Order: sequence, then structure tokens, then C-alpha cells
Amino acid sequence: MAIDIESIYKEIRQDIINLVLYPDSQIKEEVLAHNYNVSRTPVRAVISRLVQEKLLAVIPKKGTYVSKIKISDIDNDLIIRFAVESNIYRMVVQKITEDDVLKLNKLLDEQENIAKLQPSIQKSQLFNKSDDEFHKLIFKVAGYEDLWEKMDSFVSNFNRVRLISTLKDRWNLEEAYK
Repeated sequence: MAIDIESIYKEIRQDIINLVLYPDSQIKEEVLAHNYNVSRTPVRAVISRLVQEKLLAVIPKKGTYVSKIKISDIDNDLIIRFAVESNIYRMVVQKITEDDVLKLNKLLDEQENIAKLQPSIQKSQLFNKSDDEFHKLIFKVAGYEDLWEKMDSFVSNFNRVRLISTLKDRWNLEEAYK
């Protein structure tokens, strides 16, 4: 059974963000097509989308590679994220319910428990996934769940740096939780 293009995109994107595929790793269309049991046409569409997000780079006559992370991209990602989120938080205050608070607290409890685990890449990945779910829920409460998906695609490099930072212990997860 073939996987749809959106699933392929999400899986490869997560592999890049979660550092399963490292910066400068080569990506081969024919290998992806074989692995996902699809033709190269949908793979090219996925690659094109990931190039737009600056997660992949196509180098003519050399191939497709996981992009290196540029500091200028991170600065832009942070500006976008902070600008959008600060407005979303203003809206949430007016719309949040007790049920929403319970759901947010459950995610915070989950993050607190993850932060106490032994350091590992899996710990960092779990923490970031839970943190993303927390922010996604805030956007949903504000009535802008679709905006979270769009913004998340703009800040892909920030998400990679966030994971790298936790691995280098420059960003302590217990402090991030607090």
C-alpha cells in the first residue's frame, strides 16, 4: 500500500527536524521512491516543499542535501514566532476555558516528567514534541490552529536548533519547562 504525499512529507520533515537526517546528508530521489513505494514524481513534490522550507537544498549536478542551519534563518524564525505568538496569547486570554487549562496543564505535566529523564536525543525529541503540542493547543484555543501549521513550516530551522541546543546542554530542559 502506497503512502500519500502528505505523509511522506511529514515523515521526512520530522526526520530532518529530529536530526535523524543530519545537515549535509544526501537525499536520493530513487531511494525515497523505493522506500515509500511511489514514483519519483511525488518524491520531487515533497523535496520541492522541503526546499521551500529551507530544510533541503538542491545543488545542481551534485544532488539534494539536508540544509545546513544558517544563523540568519534562525533570527528570522524567532522574529516570526515571537510576533505571531504574542498576538495569539492576547486572543487566548479572552477565549480560554477551564477544560483548555486542564489540557494545557496535562501537557506541562508531561514536559516536567520528560525533563526529569536521563539525557538522550529521545528525551529532547519527546520534550520538543510535547512543547509543540502545547503551543498548537494555544493556537487552537485562539481559533487559529491552521496558523500554527503554517508558522511551524516557517520556523523549521529554529526547531532543529532547539533540538541541537538540548543535546549540547546549552538549554537545560528543566529550565525550559520552568
